Amino acid sequence: MSQGNSPIKPESVGRISQIIAGALMMGVVVFACVAFFIAKGDGPPFPVISLMAIGFAAVATVMRFVMPAIIVNGGKAQLKQAAADEEPMVLAGLYQTKIIVVMAVLEGAAFFNLVAYMMEQQFWSYGAVAFLLGVMAISFPSQGQFESWAEEMKRDLN
Repeated sequence: MSQGNSPIKPESVGRISQIIAGALMMGVVVFACVAFFIAKGDGPPFPVISLMAIGFAAVATVMRFVMPAIIVNGGKAQLKQAAADEEPMVLAGLYQTKIIVVMAVLEGAAFFNLVAYMMEQQFWSYGAVAFLLGVMAISFPSQGQFESWAEEMKRDLN
């Protein structure tokens, strides 16, 4: 498969990844606004779901650092088998997969905290959402990050 026929062009990986990451972050922001206006009443005396959601946010934050290594290690075999002209496409796909999974895990934890807020009206759930959005912002991809990551991957394979 030649680079010209690839659905993922390495020179546009940063922009595509930014669009995907931005959409995932925007979904959290929009749902946070909706949750704020929908939630009514007093929460339960002991906010079990909110505490579970905070725990999930902590696990998701740890997974943000673990998942990329798992995904990249899994993709190294495919990368080793790729022909020289296919290598940029495989790297691009691997990078985008890594970004999407990491951002989706954080987004899921943020949504869980927003649902917990809607159910139990514990305003500190928004603190967890803000923290998760901050982690997503720190993880926001760029073309330069992709290029340096791709060079590092090529060095590791050689």
